[in-house]
Amino acid sequence: MTVVYGILGLGFLVFFHELGHFVAARICGVKVESFSIGMGPVLLHHQWGQTDYRLSLIPLGGYCGMKGQKDFQTALDKNDTEIRGDKDSYYGVHPVKRMLIAFAGPFFNLFFTFIAFFVIALIGYNYYSAGCQVNMTRDIEGYTELPSPAYDAGLRSGDTILTINNKEMTDFTDIAEYISLHGNEDLAITVDREGEQLSFNVHSLLDKDTGSGKIGIVSMPESVVVKEYPKHSFFGAIKEGV
Repeated sequence: MTVVYGILGLGFLVFFHELGHFVAARICGVKVESFSIGMGPVLLHHQWGQTDYRLSLIPLGGYCGMKGQKDFQTALDKNDTEIRGDKDSYYGVHPVKRMLIAFAGPFFNLFFTFIAFFVIALIGYNYYSAGCQVNMTRDIEGYTELPSPAYDAGLRSGDTILTINNKEMTDFTDIAEYISLHGNEDLAITVDREGEQLSFNVHSLLDKDTGSGKIGIVSMPESVVVKEYPKHSFFGAIKEGV
């Protein structure tokens, strides 16, 4: 089912993208001869007005076939000095209109993205994230040879990181982001170990290949927290959408 959902999702994104080209072409007076979701052999089609609507075999794209799109190549083949296109063809309209038609596809994708995030912000949701309980890399098979400044400073697998430099950590993403931005620095880390709060000074490493700080820890698979993305007001949701 995951593959089916993926194909349906991709198909919708392709539809919305090609719809942008379609709408812009019609507004600019260009005849749309075909509109397809999918590429390759046509599985289903229906002629409605001037346009043949199609569902094609390969669900990895789509197309909006406009009248006269091949006029440019035809002019090149004939060594013509100008492109002769009908008034309702792609090369028969003003260049600015062709630019608008081309831009309309990605613009519709951006507009859909805005709408999606806007609706999500209005509704709000809960999501799961890796928690703050950590393992030392030296205790993980395949990582035992990696340096672990955290272990050397006294942290142990099973510790729950509460704060780093007095900044509260709510999940492992907070921990990873903070450490990555503070390479080759002394970090004051407070942990909970079986109900007891302990503090350690850990000097982070600097990965010269990535520029990220590291202290030799990974998230514990069993440590999961539920986080809330809160509902927003109408105008707050617009801001989130943008």
